[in-house]
Amino acid sequence: MKTQRIGLLVLTVFTAAAVACWAPNAAAGRPTIPPSTIETIWQLQAKGIAGSLGLAEKDAEALVEAYKAARKAYQEGAEKLPDGEDVDRQARREAMQKLRDESRGALEAKLKAMLKEEQVPQAMATLGSFDRNWDRYVWRITFFELDDEPLAQAVASINKYVIDVNKLTRPEADADRDAWREKRGDLKKSLDKELKKILNKEQYDQWLLHTRPHERERAA
Repeated sequence: MKTQRIGLLVLTVFTAAAVACWAPNAAAGRPTIPPSTIETIWQLQAKGIAGSLGLAEKDAEALVEAYKAARKAYQEGAEKLPDGEDVDRQARREAMQKLRDESRGALEAKLKAMLKEEQVPQAMATLGSFDRNWDRYVWRITFFELDDEPLAQAVASINKYVIDVNKLTRPEADADRDAWREKRGDLKKSLDKELKKILNKEQYDQWLLHTRPHERERAA
């Protein structure tokens, strides 16, 4: 029997519309997480990090709220930026980077007020990444209706993957990008290997199907 858990909250918002949202967008490119679901994904991410830091329940809740607020502020700010064919793409990228830096800075300031000094960089390694692949991977895991322990193990494995990927230095020269992408691919294979221990065959096949690198990611 499944216990009360945050993972169950995720499943309650996965309606047929959410599943339908996954399929066409996955075919077209990067899948879109439904707005009704994204905050629950952020909550799962932050609770996983709080657990890895050994935080008490009250401190864990504060961490979750700080992270959700930072991600929401960034998302809402991004939605207000001008977009479209006539927009200067370089100016938009610069505005997005400024917004991201401001949102990360606000998150880090809150974490410094609630965590030990050595815990802040540990938390920021994931929570400060604002990584869309992290969102997508955690979202995908929630489709499998895992119980508490395997869900926590799966999220922890994904969190480690995010940390390891963010340690890689993005190359400036085109000649170095193949090696960079290969390293990222090796990290994804390591993640897949860990999840294979947790998921059944059908779930694992679905995981591989829906977490293959998109063309945009391979060309990045």
